Amino acid sequence: MAGPPATSARPHGSASLPARRAGRRLSGTTMEEGARLSGTTRGGADQRGSLRPERRARALSRAGRHDAAIADYSKVIELDPERVGAYFGRGIAHRMNGDLDATIADYGEAIARSPDYADFYYFRGLALEEKQEPDAAIADFRKAVAVDPGHSRAAEALERLGAAP
Repeated sequence: MAGPPATSARPHGSASLPARRAGRRLSGTTMEEGARLSGTTRGGADQRGSLRPERRARALSRAGRHDAAIADYSKVIELDPERVGAYFGRGIAHRMNGDLDATIADYGEAIARSPDYADFYYFRGLALEEKQEPDAAIADFRKAVAVDPGHSRAAEALERLGAAP
């Protein structure tokens, strides 16, 4: 018996490669869900039709233009206060500018919106450690390990600080 034809019809918005089928899960979400959650369309524009300021903010941050990145991340947050990645990205840009208080605040906002993501606790723990707040850092590293028992970097941070998981 022959299998299905190699070129089957795909709904609009699905991947074009034969190995990728519409609705296939990538990192826990379908491609369609990922686009909806991030507020994007296939062309990289947000649902309001403008170019994605979040994408531009990431590029600005990579280029070392952290003040401009912070401004763009702030625009994203203004348009969509639930955009978790914008808080995290803005926190990174603040950290690169040396503003640990703003970093910790933005990571806290990311945690409030996505409490089951261990990396947010881990990175806030690093900022707290850098700020010389070891007890708070240890609490965040422990939370990262509680959320993800395989989070080796948080476990190593606890060991470095002489704390048990």
